[in-house]
Amino acid sequence: MAVAQVSLTKPQQAVHNSLARFKLVAAGRRLGKTTLAVIECLIEACKTENAYGDPLDGSSEVVYFGVDREQAKRNAWKLLKDTARSMGIFVDSHENNCTVVVFNGVHHVTIRLMGMD
Repeated sequence: MAVAQVSLTKPQQAVHNSLARFKLVAAGRRLGKTTLAVIECLIEACKTENAYGDPLDGSSEVVYFGVDREQAKRNAWKLLKDTARSMGIFVDSHENNCTVVVFNGVHHVTIRLMGMD
């Protein structure tokens, strides 16, 4: 598994450290919500087992949701690809369906950008 050093701000660290299954962040501009969401997606993609200790297989997917697909792509697409490359886990990306494929050391995992519309 790739090891990357990421520095988070105090508010980002508080969200990251939360044990809640679902995390809702009500914050203004420039807090780093998108950056944190991309980092969380990559952390999840690097996992080889779920919270119950069951192994994850190559069919695992991680999903980043935006208000709509265009907003998700506009805000997170470049950051997701660049961060995955800097971590050394980037394999491939598909512009048309907004997916990034990463290798977590065991199998390939797809990260998909989607809209809620």
